[in-house]
Amino acid sequence: MAKATIRVAIIARHRMVADGVRRLLEDEPGFRVTGIMERVEALESVAQRNRPDVVIVDLDDAGPDSADAMQRLRVVIPSISALGLASSLRPEHVARGAAIDAAGIYIKNLPSLRLVDMTRRVADGETIPPEETSEPEDPRESRPTAGESLLGRLTFRERNVLQALSEGLSTPKVGEALGISPLTVQSHVKSILAKLGVHSKIEAVSLGLLHGAVTIPEADEESDSGEPERRERRGR
Repeated sequence: MAKATIRVAIIARHRMVADGVRRLLEDEPGFRVTGIMERVEALESVAQRNRPDVVIVDLDDAGPDSADAMQRLRVVIPSISALGLASSLRPEHVARGAAIDAAGIYIKNLPSLRLVDMTRRVADGETIPPEETSEPEDPRESRPTAGESLLGRLTFRERNVLQALSEGLSTPKVGEALGISPLTVQSHVKSILAKLGVHSKIEAVSLGLLHGAVTIPEADEESDSGEPERRERRGR
């Protein structure tokens, strides 16, 4: 059920970004901005009083302690959701979004009303897959294949885990990259395999690669053939 009034906190170091988001939301019915802060850590002290439903975090400037701060914030407000803002879906932005367990990432060059829609959906408990954050460049993207439909079942976090697996990271390294524990990584992997109907990580990554959901660095592809480290360094 949609909330009558969605309380939003905005975390952005650049005031222009924060004020733009605030004006956009306050011009729409059903939103109330409860605070603007430069860091997630600053929100902890006022969250108990303001109790925001959604925290919008500018991932371009998110600090390394944002993940821990969001985790502590969820202890105070278990129902709180996070939505990331980013200039692109580059790996560092995706990793920061995963670290704060964001339900989605809004790319800043998209229509502004998309941010309004995403904020409502996140407040209502939805998880928004990455492909919804960019306009299709190829008309074929509007006609999803069976494999793409399968991949659409994955949550935002599961897609991040799948991408990390495609980069050849071990379970502990995936956990380090995404700011989650190895046990949580294992749980996500189990869920990914079940949703995709496959039995191994290799199958899952292959399906993701086939449909463009993940990418494999050149060095990883060549390392399987036993080539020396010279090629691996070149691939980086």
